Amino acid sequence: MPRVLRRLFQLATGRRPAASDVDAELDLHRDLHVAELVERGVPREEAVRRADAALGNRAALVRRIGAIDQARHRSRTRSESLAKWGVDVRLAVRGLRRDPWFALAAAGLVTLGVGANVAVFSILNAAFFQRLPYPAPDRIVSIMESRRGGTMPVAGQNVRDWQARATGFVHLAAYRAGGAVLHASGEPATVSIAQVSREFAGVMGVAPVRGRWFSADEARVGGAPAVVLSERLWRRRFGADPEVMGATVRIDGMPATVIGVMPARLGFPVGADLWTPAEPWDDNPSRTAHNWRVIGRLADGVSVADAARSLSDLTQQLVATEPPSEHLADGAAVTPLRATLLGQSPRVLRLLQGAVGLLLLIALLNLTTLLLARAAKRQPEIAMIATLGAGRGDLIRRFLIESAVVTIVGAGAGVALWAAARPALLEALSRLVPFVTALPIDAVFLAVVIGSVAVVALVAGLVPALWVNRAVDRGAVRRNVRGTTGPSRMTQWLVGVEVAATFVLLAGAGLLGRSLARMLDQPLGYDLEGRVAFPVPLADADGLPYADPVRRQVFFDRLLERVGAVPGVRTAALTTAVPLDGWVPNGSARIRGEPSDAGGPAATSDYRIVSAGLFDALGIPIRRGRVFEPADGPAAPAVAVVSESFGRVHLGGGNPIGRLIQFPGMGDADGGWAEIVGV
Repeated sequence: MPRVLRRLFQLATGRRPAASDVDAELDLHRDLHVAELVERGVPREEAVRRADAALGNRAALVRRIGAIDQARHRSRTRSESLAKWGVDVRLAVRGLRRDPWFALAAAGLVTLGVGANVAVFSILNAAFFQRLPYPAPDRIVSIMESRRGGTMPVAGQNVRDWQARATGFVHLAAYRAGGAVLHASGEPATVSIAQVSREFAGVMGVAPVRGRWFSADEARVGGAPAVVLSERLWRRRFGADPEVMGATVRIDGMPATVIGVMPARLGFPVGADLWTPAEPWDDNPSRTAHNWRVIGRLADGVSVADAARSLSDLTQQLVATEPPSEHLADGAAVTPLRATLLGQSPRVLRLLQGAVGLLLLIALLNLTTLLLARAAKRQPEIAMIATLGAGRGDLIRRFLIESAVVTIVGAGAGVALWAAARPALLEALSRLVPFVTALPIDAVFLAVVIGSVAVVALVAGLVPALWVNRAVDRGAVRRNVRGTTGPSRMTQWLVGVEVAATFVLLAGAGLLGRSLARMLDQPLGYDLEGRVAFPVPLADADGLPYADPVRRQVFFDRLLERVGAVPGVRTAALTTAVPLDGWVPNGSARIRGEPSDAGGPAATSDYRIVSAGLFDALGIPIRRGRVFEPADGPAAPAVAVVSESFGRVHLGGGNPIGRLIQFPGMGDADGGWAEIVGV
C-alpha cells in the first residue's frame, strides 16, 4: 500500500520516478507473478524462472521506461514553457496598452533606428552582396593600362596582342560606349551603343535570347555590318517582334542587319541599348592611342594578382621597342568587375552606413533607459511576483518579452516605411551605382533585419531584467506602507551615462554626416543648378551628309541659335565632353619655349573643343585674360584657354597669357599654334 500511494503522489506531482522506484515496481510485478504460479501448483524455482522469462531483459526494460518518462517530462515542460510565454506576451501587450505614450515612444525609437539601418543596408546589399547576373562573376575582371601608378584605357594594338599572347584568361574583349542615332520603325532616337570585341559574349557568359552573336566574318574590317539589340530596346522600340531578326536598321546613317537580342540581365556596359563589332574600328596600330576598355574572364586557378603580373610583363615586352612617349603604358591594372562598377561609391555608402549605425546605437540606448525607468515604476508588481515565487528566469523572461514586443512593432513600422520609400531609394541609388536595378529581399537582407531586431530586443530587455533580479536578491524591491524604494541612484546614473553616450554618438554621427556632405558637396569648379546637358550625335562617317565639316559647322551654329532662343535658356554652348563624363580626350601638347617644344617630355593633358559661351554656361570663373568670343571663328587665329593646374604643372606657375601651345588636331607641326588667351 505505501508503494501504491507513493506512485500516486508521483503521478499527481509530475515528479519523475527514480531508477530505484522502477526496480522496486518490477520486483513487485515479478513477485506477484511468482505467487500466482505457485498457487497453480508450479514449484517455486520453476515459478521464479517463468516469471523472470516473462519479464524479459530487465535492463532494457528499465531504459525503455526511463525514456518514456523523460519524453513525457520534456513534453510537459515544453507545454508549460509555451503557456508561460503566452501568458507573458498577453501581459506585455496589456501593459503597453495601458501606457500608450510609453509604447509609442519606445516603438518610435526602434522605427527610427531599425528603419534607417534597413534602408541603408538594402542599398549595401544590392551593391556589395547581390550576385552579378553572370556565370561565375568573380572570374570577370576589368583591365586598364597603367603608367607611373595611374591608369588609362588600352591601346587597340595592345588589345590585339593581349588577345593573342596573354595567358591566364579564357577570353579577353575590348569595348567602348557612346551615343548614336538609331533609324528604325518610327522616329529616329538617340541610343547608347557599345562597340565590343567578338569575345565579349564569352567573357560575360551570356547568350542571346533571340538570334545569335557576331560571327568571325562580321567581326572584321570590311565585314557585313551587324547589330545585336538589348532586350529592353527590342521590346520598347520593336514591340518584341521576333520578325525583326534579319531586318535592316540605320545607326548614325549606316545600315546594319539585326542578328540577335541579348537578355536584359546583360546590362553591360551599363545602359547599353545595342552592340556592334569593335574589330572594324580597331585597326589603329599605335600603342599610344588609348581608346578601349578591356574585360576578361580569368582561367581556373588564376588570381587577379597573377593576371595583373602576367599582363604587366607582357605589356612591357610589347612597348620595349617603341619610341619613348609619355603615352606608352608600363604595365596593366586588373580589378574585379564589381569593383569597377562600384567606382568611388563604396566610400559614400560606408560613411552612410556608419552614420545610421550610430543612430541605431542611440535608439538602443534610449530604449534601454525607457525600459529601465518603466521597471522602476513597476516595483510593486515585481515585488508581488517575487513574493509569489517567481524565479530569476521568470523575471528575465517577462522583461525580454516586453522588449521584444516593442522592438517587433517598431521594426515592423520601420520596414513598412522602407518598403514605401523603396522606389525613391532605388532611383537615388541608380545615380550613385548605375548597375543596381533592384533592392532585393533575400536571405542576407532578412538575416540582417532579424538580427538587428534580436539584438535590440535582447540588449534593451536584458539590462532592466538584470537590474530587477539584482534588486530582488538584495531585498531592495519590496512593498511597504508608503510605497516602494526606487532605484533613484541607479536611474540617475544610467540617465547620466545615456546623456553622455548620446552626445558622443551624436557627435560621431554628425562627423560622419558632415564627411558625407562634404564628400558630396566638393567644389567642382562649375555650377550644376539650372544646367542641363544632352548629346547631339551626328552621322559623320564617310559618304554621309555630315561628313563635310562645313555642314557640321552650319548645323551646330543653327542648333545653338535655336536652343538659345528657347524661353528660359540664358546661355547655350557646345563641348566635346561634359564635366565628369568618364571619357575625356587627352594628348601630348607642345608649348613654345618649353622643353616639350624641343623634344623633351610632352605637356600631357586632357582637352576639350568648345564653343564660345561654355564658361558662362557652366559658371566657370576666368582668373586671367578672356574667354572665347564669337570672333574666334575658323578664319581667326587659333586661341586656347588653360586651367590653373595646367599653368602650375607645365609653365612653372608663371603667367601663361600670350604663350603658344599646340595640341593634337590643331594643325601640322609648323602651324596650328594657338595663343593662350585665358586661364
